[in-house]
Order: sequence, then structure tokens, then C-alpha cells
Amino acid sequence: MRHYLAVLTASLAMLIAAPSPARTLSLDLTDAQKQALSQAESYLKTLETNLDLAISSVPAGTDQPTGSKARLAKMRLDQAKAYIAPAEESLADLPASDEGVQGARARLDTAKAKAQAFDDRLAGKTATAKPKAKPAESAPETPAAKTPPADPNAKVRLGYQQEDLLKAARFNLNQVDGYNTSLYELVNQIQGVENKDTVDHRKLVQALNTISEAKRKAGFANDSLVQLPANGQGVEEEQTRLDTARANTKGAQDYLLPIHNRLQQVIDPANYPNFRADLERIRGLSSMFGSTYVFQSDRPAAADVYKQAPAAKEELVRIAQTYQLLMIQQTERGKRIEGAGNSMLSNHAEFLTLAEQQRQQLPGEIREHLGEANQYADEAVKEKKPLFFTGGIPQRIEWADDKFALYEVLDPDNAPALGKELAQFKADIKQRQKALADLIIEQNRLPADKYAGADKKALMKKASDRWLELDPKAKILKVVMPVETWNRSPKWTYSNGTWYFSDVSKLQAWVIVQHDKKLAVIRPINLWIDHTSQDKLTATSLYSLDDELQPNEFVLLKNVK
Repeated sequence: MRHYLAVLTASLAMLIAAPSPARTLSLDLTDAQKQALSQAESYLKTLETNLDLAISSVPAGTDQPTGSKARLAKMRLDQAKAYIAPAEESLADLPASDEGVQGARARLDTAKAKAQAFDDRLAGKTATAKPKAKPAESAPETPAAKTPPADPNAKVRLGYQQEDLLKAARFNLNQVDGYNTSLYELVNQIQGVENKDTVDHRKLVQALNTISEAKRKAGFANDSLVQLPANGQGVEEEQTRLDTARANTKGAQDYLLPIHNRLQQVIDPANYPNFRADLERIRGLSSMFGSTYVFQSDRPAAADVYKQAPAAKEELVRIAQTYQLLMIQQTERGKRIEGAGNSMLSNHAEFLTLAEQQRQQLPGEIREHLGEANQYADEAVKEKKPLFFTGGIPQRIEWADDKFALYEVLDPDNAPALGKELAQFKADIKQRQKALADLIIEQNRLPADKYAGADKKALMKKASDRWLELDPKAKILKVVMPVETWNRSPKWTYSNGTWYFSDVSKLQAWVIVQHDKKLAVIRPINLWIDHTSQDKLTATSLYSLDDELQPNEFVLLKNVK
């Protein structure tokens, strides 16, 4: 289903950021542009802080640092450089003519050059040869030197309890560095994602938990370091580590928190007020197209479903686009929409496949039924067999009508010709059955009264009352209900830009009305229950008083029992 999803794009820098209190943004920028510039300045501040800490970790000079100092410097430099890309991203679409934007770009260029220079230094690209030492000259005799004053920068040795505190600080900072490494990896990963709304929101929740834990561990490290003398051996290094770690944690938070907040909006159920209605519709459409048995049992119903196929596909696309981010984020609601949508796609495709098969087969089947009915009619007239006109012939014509109702929807270009052929055949049958009209009427019998529901009496009265509305003077002799059960048909229908849901059950009753002193007439009445309107019961007549009566609609009064 996802291949129907429309790709939505949004700029992270436009979504959330706080204006910097250090300067006033240009009034020429839009609010979104001001937010983007403030976000860029936040990234620049983190970049500059981390870069200064990285450079300060190596003594001044042009020699290439080695060992642990080089590794530490490289790690800090990489952490600083991680904020170059988001700063560039925030500045990318801002007008170059704005003074504030120009200043931010200049700061970024300076930081990038500074980072590159330090990177070259760490790689040994800028190292220079040490100057040769001058020959030693004999020093003149001088009076005995005095004892030099104590070096104020000298490091003092820590006691064993202080050493334990320093070890505790290192232990906690090691953990903080580990947390920051994972955060740094996530920031790098997210920077490569064009649409940040597609980032797994669970990763952001986990990242914020990691940030909280990093802050907690940094607090423990700080608690240890504040109890130590600033000039204690190893204290300055760990304090620098703490400052760097906190800056890195804050930088990760500044980048990840706006994305997290946006994703929480994306998955917030309150932003999808029509979810239940849309899910119900897509499930209803899936069930409707999944009811492929209608191609055999109720072809007019199959025709109605087929008419909805294009609109149903468009509705599925609309719903998929509406909830695409929930599906990408794999929330519970997203999974429900996706599951229902996939089911609907499958059922829709299968329904159309069967419809095409029917389109190809139906003309031949319809003509086959007409051919059989024609043979029965010839035999009935020739051999005086009136029951053929109340059994086999109307049955075949009913089958042909049922199939043609579907075919004229499936093949509107070719159906009219077949429709004329069918209408001509019916007219011909009517002419031929007139020769046996008296015999047909004499042989007609009422069907068995099969319905046995508790509401039978109420339904019989409803059918009688409906016919009396059409013919108040009618003498109703009997009501027969030849079908055992209701036929229920829930469905969705698209009309004038709106989907309508209907759910009705149908049952037919035959109202037997006296025609004259010798005959009665069968008047079919369709009964309907509307399940969407508190099961409201209605009745409609299948024929009107003006319709021409056929021999198979009459029955002798003596056979009305």
C-alpha cells in the first residue's frame, strides 16, 4: 500500500527553534526564516564551543600531537564537526542578502576553516621542523642563584580519598562519552534523512532518555570534581572532559528535541479526528469488494459494487496519504489502517479480475439461456405444455436478465446491442405464450409460504397496506411469502463527492388480489429494513396498476388456498 503514499517534505529548521536573545532578527525575514536563522546560530554556538575545547586539549605549537592526546583531540573535533551539516541545512534556504544570514554564514565559514586547519594539524600536514639549537656558549660566572619562587601552575598531588573521587568522575564521564557517541551516531544518521517526519519516533524517545541519563551521569561527575582542587593532578583534564561532554549532550539535544517534538505531533491521535470513520470506510469497502460471491448469487449487486471501483481506489489513496506517516511510524493506528488498506487492495484487484472474466463470459451465457428458453417455447406451443411458460422459460429469462444487469455495467460499449436482442426475445415470448394463456392460467399455482419469522403477521400487513395505497378498492385474498430469509446488503456508495453507507435487508411478499369472479392476480411487494435508520420498515410495489398483466401472473380463484 505504501507505494501510493505521497512523499511529504518539511524543513526541520522551519518547524521549531527559539530566537537568539543575543541579537535582533531582520524584519525582512518571515517568522519561519527567523526560526531557521536562530536554529542555525544555536548549531554554530555548539560547533564553536566544541571546536575551542578540541583545540585547547592540545598544547599550542605546530608539532603533530600523538598518543592519547591526539585521540582525544580527534574525538572532540569530530563531535564539533557534527554540527556543520545541520547549520548548513538551516541556512540553506535563507536569503543571502540578509545581514544576519551573512553574519551566520561568515561564522560558519570561519569555524569550518578552523576545523580543517586543526584536522590538518592532527594529521601532521602542518608540522614543521624544529629549529636547530644554537651552540652552547660558556656562561659567565655569576653569583649563586637564589631559590626560584614556587610555580603557581604546578599540579598538587591528590590524597587517596581525592583519587577515589577522581576515579569516580572518570567512570561517570566514560559513560557520558559512550552516551554521546551513540547520540552522535544518531545525529549523523538523521542528517541523511531528507524527510525528518519519517525518522522512527521510538529512536527519538530513546535518544531523549539517553540524553537524560547523560546529564545525570555528568552531574555525578561534577559532584566529584567540585570536591577536588582545581590544580590537582588530573583534575583539569577531567573538568575539560566534563565541559566537552556537556556541550556535546546539549548539542545533540538541540538537534534532536525539535525532531522529537514534531514526531509527537505526527503520531498524536488528536491530529486525526476522522480516523475511526476512515478506518470503518476502508474496512467496509474491503468487505464489499471481498464479497465476490455476488457474481453468482446477485449480479445486480455485483454491478453496483463495480460502479464504485474507481471511486473506491481514489478513496483508498486519499486515506493512505492522510495516514501515511502513521504507517511509516508503525503506530497501532497506522498498522490498523495499513492492514485494512492492504486487504482492500487485494480484494479490489481480485474483484476486478473476476469482473473482467464475467465481461468475457456473460454474452455467451445470456444467449445460451435465451436459446434454451426458445426451445422450451417452441415445444410448449407445439405440444401444448403451458407449464413451460411458468417454469423453465421465465426461469431462463430471469437468469438472462440477472446477468445482463451486470454485463451492461461491465461493457457499456457492447451491451446495448445485446440489450436489444434480449428485449426482442421477451416480446416474442409474450406473443407465443398468448396462444396458451388459458392453459397457463389454469395450471398456475401459488408457491409455498416459506417465511416463518416472528414478525410475519406485521410484514403481511405492511405488504397489504402498501398495495391498498395503490388500489384502495382492492380485495386482498391472501399474502404469500415464498422466501425463507431476508437478503441483507450493506454497501458504500459514492455520489457527488461524498460516500454514503447503506445497510438494508430485502424480502418479497406476494399480495394475492381478486381480479374478477374467476381470477386473482399476484402483486409482488418488496419489503425493506433500513439498518442505518433504527431498522425502519418500508414496502414498495414491484409493478404498477398500469403494467400489462401476463398469463403467469394470474391464478384461478379456486386455486387460491
